[in-house]
Amino acid sequence: MSACLFDRPADVTDDASVLDAASLDAAPCGGTCTATQICLADECVACGELDQPCCALDACTATGATCAADSCGCPTAWTTCDAACVDTRTDEAHCGDCTSQCASGQACSAGACRAPALYAIHGDVVRVGDEIVLDGIFGPAASVNFAGAVTATAIVDGTHRARVTVPSGATSGPVTVTTLAQTTSAIRIRIASFALGLGPFRTRYEQAGYAQTTPTLVVARTGAAVIATRRWVYVVGGASAGGTPLASIERARVNADGSLGPFALAGSLGVARAYAGASRIGDRVYVVGGTGGTALDSVESAALDPDDNLGAFADAGVTLASPRGAVTTTVVGASLYALGGGSSIERAPILADGTVGAFGVSGALTRPRIRAAAVATATALYVIGGDDGGALDTIERAPIDGEGAVGSFAVLSTTLAQGRAGAGAVALDGYLYVVGGGGGNPVTATDRAMILDDGTLSAFSSTPASLVTGRQGASMTVVGNYLYAIGGAAAGGVPQPTIERAGLPVAPTIGAFTATGATVGVRSRGALAIDHYVYTVTNGQGDPSNGVERADVGDGGGLGAFATVATTFTPARNDPSLAVVGNYVYALGGTYNPGVCCDVSTSIVRAPIDGSGAIGAFGAAGALTAARNGAAAIVVEPYLYVIGGNDANGRLTSVERAVINTDGSLGGFANAGVTLQTGRTIAAAAVLGDYLYVLGGSGDSDSLASVERAQILANGSLGAFTTLSTVTLDISRINPGAVVEGDRLFIVGGYSQGGGGAAADPGEVSVISHDGTLGAFAASGATTGADKSSAPVVVDNVVYQIGSLRSAALAP
Repeated sequence: MSACLFDRPADVTDDASVLDAASLDAAPCGGTCTATQICLADECVACGELDQPCCALDACTATGATCAADSCGCPTAWTTCDAACVDTRTDEAHCGDCTSQCASGQACSAGACRAPALYAIHGDVVRVGDEIVLDGIFGPAASVNFAGAVTATAIVDGTHRARVTVPSGATSGPVTVTTLAQTTSAIRIRIASFALGLGPFRTRYEQAGYAQTTPTLVVARTGAAVIATRRWVYVVGGASAGGTPLASIERARVNADGSLGPFALAGSLGVARAYAGASRIGDRVYVVGGTGGTALDSVESAALDPDDNLGAFADAGVTLASPRGAVTTTVVGASLYALGGGSSIERAPILADGTVGAFGVSGALTRPRIRAAAVATATALYVIGGDDGGALDTIERAPIDGEGAVGSFAVLSTTLAQGRAGAGAVALDGYLYVVGGGGGNPVTATDRAMILDDGTLSAFSSTPASLVTGRQGASMTVVGNYLYAIGGAAAGGVPQPTIERAGLPVAPTIGAFTATGATVGVRSRGALAIDHYVYTVTNGQGDPSNGVERADVGDGGGLGAFATVATTFTPARNDPSLAVVGNYVYALGGTYNPGVCCDVSTSIVRAPIDGSGAIGAFGAAGALTAARNGAAAIVVEPYLYVIGGNDANGRLTSVERAVINTDGSLGGFANAGVTLQTGRTIAAAAVLGDYLYVLGGSGDSDSLASVERAQILANGSLGAFTTLSTVTLDISRINPGAVVEGDRLFIVGGYSQGGGGAAADPGEVSVISHDGTLGAFAASGATTGADKSSAPVVVDNVVYQIGSLRSAALAP
């Protein structure tokens, strides 16, 4: 229809009764009006006699036509098919052209008929009641299937995007989408039961349940890509000292409690590269661009097998439209986007077989940025800081529409407190956190801004969640209840091998413990989370035992049945100290014949942990300097400490330690040069910040409520133990269990009154300050049902008491 902007005749007024939509129907005019006329008051009036376009008066005749440039027409990139405007890119009845119709069970994506697919879910960690956005290929109706055997109906915004509210009963685990009578492959998500934020970063694990080493990279590196799967964290490429690009890949085992095992080399890229982008699409990993001394345009990919083992990398058969020396990638809709390393943005379509097509320019940032952080939320893509001849403090945002298309970027009025290049960023619970990075020297600060309803940001404010070491180019990823910062460059650009982690729970609580219905044959004071298993190791409850049992950890933290594994150690013993050091489980000391007081041992045995998380046979691995039963074991790199316990003559105050070698073996034990103020056995021990605590236990005549603390010095040595005058347990406890989550230290289980009395119930809690100091203990409400056992372990949102197989949920 032609344009209709001309003078209006004098007898045509602005009266709504004349110009309303009902008066524009051609029927009163007998259907005689032409395409350039409109029916007004039962008369055909030429468009040229009006001062408004006919299309502005709802006179467009083609279905879907809109008024643009004073004319009726189809939207840009749409096609007129059978007198209707059609988007042949996404219309199942007109896919690619006006005559092609998709078969049943197919959706139209980019003009091609495709099977449904799920490519990405936006939200690293979410909670029940949160709305999440799914990217992929969907039909007009879809349901989303969550772990926990619950399903929710999705709102389908377009072929490539859908929204769904996480329903009650959903647990962490695989998510699939059922649409067009088919179910997609799965993507795992983390559903937390507690409020989310970032606690302080630590360079050593907050040990409480059992002693464990904090891993370091085999090769110090900065600007590495990171891919986290259910079973492994992969750190890919990066740059070593002097900026030399690396091709090597390392990986660390993901344990059920969210800790990481030791890193080990695990293959290599075809081309050494730093500051490359990395994304997972289905069962393939793509590594894009980066610098190999000069900017790269090449793309590599590798397959993941069902156990998350990464295969060999090979050229992906596509290249970037232009080389990019520092690039970030993200999946949005049905495309892989590459941004940074310049001002232009590129995208590649995700093809039917899960590979990617050719990259092409699809937009631009407002200015060039290298080493910028990027975060995709449900409705927008944010690009944060970076470098353009100096560290930038600005943030750009582009909207994401219902088809998963990224719109034009615009600079937000909100700025960072200082320029940051090489920072990390994560969106949690409606806030955007920016971690580390910097200009000439990296900063430790973590700032956050609220993501407002219109997609803009509130002003940034500082948080206590500072890094211990300022880092640029650290690899950041969420695993379990933690955000990890891996490697990166410290002051002077020196690459680091160390990692830090910050807890995600904000002020959690523990509910009441209830029976799980499962059983365990041997009961232990120690429970170990290794790979996707929980192990319990020997305590014969009167007779020495040499048994080891394990249960598989399922989705949402559920435990399968415990079963004995084919590994034993000799001689059998009760109450050894347990530690996971590198790829070994150590059992130190213990009692051989508890009925014949007291055959206490100095012997140490260890068993290897293989790549599947299985424990092998135990063998001799040295001896303690003193026979000990019920001692506490704690790792403070580079040492393993064994603290207190008892021998045939009573409770011990002595402390010994051994150097941990790089291969996971132990040097000879020697006196640590410090002693406890009070001899105690079967006590809890915890490392919190820069302090080592020993809590409760059995004294020479009764259960103890006292708490001792030693400062951890820079070289891993301990300062003198002192008894805290202002911090004691609320209830004296023998065999207490300790759990650290967020800024809380929980004490659960145990018993009082000299070794055979009543269960110490309920549990209690102390708030941990950012420097690792403890507040006063108070009852937590976490009743254990008169449970004397210990051996707690946290898996997903659940705290298990392995000795009695009771469980309680973490809650806000």
